[in-house]
Amino acid sequence: MNKGNEKKVLDRFGKMFTTDPTTKEPFALFGFENGDGWFLLIWDLCEKLELLGFDGQIQQVKEKFGTLIFYVDHASKEQHDAIRTAEKKSEITCEICGDPGEERSDGGWVYTRCDGCYGKKYNHEEEG
Repeated sequence: MNKGNEKKVLDRFGKMFTTDPTTKEPFALFGFENGDGWFLLIWDLCEKLELLGFDGQIQQVKEKFGTLIFYVDHASKEQHDAIRTAEKKSEITCEICGDPGEERSDGGWVYTRCDGCYGKKYNHEEEG
């Protein structure tokens, strides 16, 4: 995710994220490991977790096999359900632009893209 969107999420929900690099947690070391198309999914999930009283730490946010993955240190059943719902929505949301997408595969790499973004090469650091 681009640095501007990362900053927006961390300015609003920073207390949820493990940002101390001495913890060696993936989020503290690498930040968001996904494209900007999932920004709203992440924002909405953080709002939902906040409403559900989440008091844990989000340890990693990334794309894996074309799906948004949220690793947390602990969460209630309702909070885990909210995470699973966001992850499920990412399966049909283009990771690049946020439009409706589908699972695609090139050379063994699986990702979720819309028709417009399919086949284009992206670097998560340069998106946005």
